[in-house]
Amino acid sequence: KDFPVTTGAFDTTTRKCGSSTCLTGFVTKFNSSGTKLIYSTYLGGDGVGSGWNIDWIRGMTMNAAGEVYVVGNTNASDFPVTAGAYQTNFKGGTSSSWYLQGDAFLTKIKADGSGLVFSTFIGGTGGDVAYDVILSSKQEVYVVGYTASGNFPTTAGAKLFNTFVKGPSDAFFAKFKPDGSDVLYAKMMGGSGEDVFEGLYINDRDELYVGGYSNSSDFYVTNNAYQKSNAGGYDFVIVKILSSGTNVVYSTYLGGSANEYIYN
Repeated sequence: KDFPVTTGAFDTTTRKCGSSTCLTGFVTKFNSSGTKLIYSTYLGGDGVGSGWNIDWIRGMTMNAAGEVYVVGNTNASDFPVTAGAYQTNFKGGTSSSWYLQGDAFLTKIKADGSGLVFSTFIGGTGGDVAYDVILSSKQEVYVVGYTASGNFPTTAGAKLFNTFVKGPSDAFFAKFKPDGSDVLYAKMMGGSGEDVFEGLYINDRDELYVGGYSNSSDFYVTNNAYQKSNAGGYDFVIVKILSSGTNVVYSTYLGGSANEYIYN
């Protein structure tokens, strides 16, 4: 409750979770010498009452203007979202793992930390988590993560991408408009096991490179894949996706008989 926040920052109030266990997100900017806070703000809601209350920031990036984009997951229905954002209603979602509950979120914070440019939920009625975020040269926002929602909001596209969760979870990737008002595309990708995307990169043609892991034996791989089958347990998965989001250039497993994971 005594985490250092700064006057004038977006949210300087600690959570009101009662006796529950709270994980509250924060964003803090230091000066170049690390001797002073330029701003420090909480980012989260007041939770769901009993049990775990989660506002978890898992990835971030920043544009040239100093505005910060953060992604993660929250199970607080009052997590701060902005009018006109892509998804302003909280759809919920529980999980057998306490840290995979609620909806994913994407939030853009003003350069001085005083407010939100936009903030949106991402998800359906299962657990949804966003793990990483990156910007294109046009300031379009790419997000990747995990979903256990059978009604995750996908857009139309190539048939190889799922429109439903085939196993315990599928990976997802989405491309948002620069103002956060809508998606240019949102897709799921996975097999009959657990599939997660955790890291991403884009090239100068806005093609998306995604890294994650999967224990699915039927995760989609291309004919030119380096490794076409799961070697055991969780393997890395590496996928290159066209800028339109309609197809993949390649998709491959990478791993051995033990477990391999990617963490951003």
